[in-house]
Amino acid sequence: MKLFVTGATGYLGRELVNELLSRGHEVTALVRRPQESKHPHLKYLVGDVTKHNLGVEHLLEQPDAFVHAAAITTLHPREESALIRTNLEGTINAVRFCFTNYIQRFFYISTVYVSGDHTGTFKESDYDLGQVFKNPYEQSKFNAEGIVRNHKLLDVTVFRPGILVGRYEDGQSTLFEGFYRPMRAIVAAHD
Repeated sequence: MKLFVTGATGYLGRELVNELLSRGHEVTALVRRPQESKHPHLKYLVGDVTKHNLGVEHLLEQPDAFVHAAAITTLHPREESALIRTNLEGTINAVRFCFTNYIQRFFYISTVYVSGDHTGTFKESDYDLGQVFKNPYEQSKFNAEGIVRNHKLLDVTVFRPGILVGRYEDGQSTLFEGFYRPMRAIVAAHD
């Protein structure tokens, strides 16, 4: 399958792209700065989800599906405008890009935090149960998920990962503030 992926250089996106490539898929990754690919089935395309048409003049190849993993994950209220611009408006731009380029299959990476302050079970089919959000990140992802999940012309699958701390095989994390770095230091201090 040929996939167009946003957020491919982010924390989750890197692992996602590696997994897609290991399964034999061809990936075109949207990146903000030119990069050179070392994999025969990975191509980079310079663009930006905050721009009209993702800042892309034309596609390298027609993809079979679009994977939207680009997001800002900060919880700081002072970053609210960046969260809205990337998480919400970037998702709107991604959906429009699909229409412009005749891409019908859309995979969206959301978050378990669209459940907000809802207590009890929050099922995959649940979305708006009147929950209140603790920060602009949760609100931006809730609003963005609403854009794609309620869209009638796209074939949408929504994924809601929880807190990401590293690969399950070895705990490897590319994020500097990741969970495992301080844990490794604690373990090393007690050896």
